[in-house]
Amino acid sequence: MKIFHEENGRQVVYVQLNDIAYLTQYFDAPVPVSIYQKVYGNQDIFIIDNTNRWNFVQFDEEHEIEFFEEVTYIPDFEKYNCFTAAALEQEHSRVVKEFEHVREEYAQKQKEKHPSEQELRKVFKPQPRVFWVGVFFFWGCMLFKYAV
Repeated sequence: MKIFHEENGRQVVYVQLNDIAYLTQYFDAPVPVSIYQKVYGNQDIFIIDNTNRWNFVQFDEEHEIEFFEEVTYIPDFEKYNCFTAAALEQEHSRVVKEFEHVREEYAQKQKEKHPSEQELRKVFKPQPRVFWVGVFFFWGCMLFKYAV
């Protein structure tokens, strides 16, 4: 979750560590280095687990705020703050349908991009005799090398 807020006349955004962990694992676009520096600091190891997963980190630099405005997968608190339980369920259903649609599109593109195993077998017919000749040749060379 992210919360945009104004403090002392400056725009700030608070983001949960849980969402930042997803940034580091699944986000393909470049992430500003300052975000990593604020979260991880100079530590060699920083573990996000159930004890700190829901903690918020404050970001106040302009480029960080712009970055989090563009990241749409992190829910914005202001958008969902006034939703009723029924509205949240409806929004959840909409997001799940959108996810399923994207997943099906991706799977279809992968099928179009990559030929099936049967199509590959037609093009590259397995030739077992060639394989075994190579194996016997290899072992024959090895035996000859060590026998001499």
